[in-house]
Amino acid sequence: MQFQSDLFGKFEIIKDKNSSKFFAGVFNDVQHVALIPSEELCDLITLRLIEKKEKPSKTRITGIIDELKALAIQVEDKEDVNTRYTMRNDCLYIYRGSGNRQIKITKDKKNGIKCLKGSRIKFRSSKYISELDYQPEANADFSLFWKYVPVSNKNSQLLLTAFMLNACFPDHEYPILLIEGPPGSGKTTTTECILELIDPTSFGVAAPLTSPEDIKLAAFHRHVPAFDNNNGILKPNLQNLLCQSSTGGKLTGRKFFTNTDAVVVDLRKPIIFNGLQSPFSQHDLLSRVIHLRLKPLTNADYAKAGGKTNFKNQFEADLPKIIKGFYVILQKVFVLIDKIENPETLFRMGDFTKVGIALEQVQGYEEGSFIKAYKNNLKKGFAAIIEESDLAQAVILLAGKLREAKTYHLTELIPALKGYSNSPHSIPGNPKSFKTDLGQVEMSLLEMHGIEIKHIRKSNKGARLMIIPPSKKSS
Repeated sequence: MQFQSDLFGKFEIIKDKNSSKFFAGVFNDVQHVALIPSEELCDLITLRLIEKKEKPSKTRITGIIDELKALAIQVEDKEDVNTRYTMRNDCLYIYRGSGNRQIKITKDKKNGIKCLKGSRIKFRSSKYISELDYQPEANADFSLFWKYVPVSNKNSQLLLTAFMLNACFPDHEYPILLIEGPPGSGKTTTTECILELIDPTSFGVAAPLTSPEDIKLAAFHRHVPAFDNNNGILKPNLQNLLCQSSTGGKLTGRKFFTNTDAVVVDLRKPIIFNGLQSPFSQHDLLSRVIHLRLKPLTNADYAKAGGKTNFKNQFEADLPKIIKGFYVILQKVFVLIDKIENPETLFRMGDFTKVGIALEQVQGYEEGSFIKAYKNNLKKGFAAIIEESDLAQAVILLAGKLREAKTYHLTELIPALKGYSNSPHSIPGNPKSFKTDLGQVEMSLLEMHGIEIKHIRKSNKGARLMIIPPSKKSS
């Protein structure tokens, strides 16, 4: 709904699909869309008061915010307010991050990428957002990206590119990208290079994920949250939230300047993690993860990018060419994606799968390359859990000795597994702790080794488990 005032001139107040209220106005050819109330709105009011030669006192600012909140009561229609990407009239819009400049991608094969100005599409203002270094006049060359990101395996390049392309579609389900590797493999640098292409912000790569607030903060202020050096296994509640971030969910919190009003954060975001090893243990989450394993960087790797000192300067110099090349691929995938049929083997990440198959065709891969690469990649998560679990290794050895399914009381199963382990002290002796650790590896044992574990009703001797070896059925 449109309004007018001496301070702002013509402006709008918008309600989004979560009923959050936003101020929208254009000043000095720059569109501002700020949450009511928010720190960004306070800063905007302060600047406008200074431009009008008024004193920006706290009382004056609070009064203006109260007036905007009162006007917002009249607003009934709802409109999308976006962070970086949105769809409108079968076109994909990308926010440059500066002023009201946007990139419009259409299905026109000859002129499908346009850089334009306009305030019709609303992108939320944030002091953390940075500008995409897209230069229309640059030569398109996405292959330069691999000079800075040490991924030489073609299947890994296919999966990573598909993740980045899928992140550009605002209504898709998103897999989680996990970048693993030893110290000196360029995990953080790789994460930063990816973000510069699809969602640069001053947030950069955040500290390790430790609480739901970390997810909420990152999801509110950016399109692609990224968390650095996540090495320990994440708590179950965080892994559950990450499942929601992948396929859709919301998180509420207290609105700025209030005690009882809530702000609703859409958790569905393409999230990046990096670390020495996987922080994930739950099967439901692992089915949503793309694993990218990096090797230690050599002097030859650094030389490709001009050495450690010149890396940043060279990357920034090549970035416009890389982004232009990336958008050329994105536009071709955008044209093709609606024509892609679901594969016979359906994956949880259906949107990502269709993007990957379209990319396979655009880049001339052999038919079936993406599905094969994706299947093998999903197995990596389950394999990593088994490799790092002494308990899982002991279960595999025990199941290998069984001719048929066998039921155990925990009081006899725990010492039996300790006998099969090279590190018996790592297998919990406490039944409750044991069941917790076993729950983290059950699905991986089934997926990778065909070993099924059934929890049987308790007897007078306590909890019972049935271990079913591969290709055996319980009697």
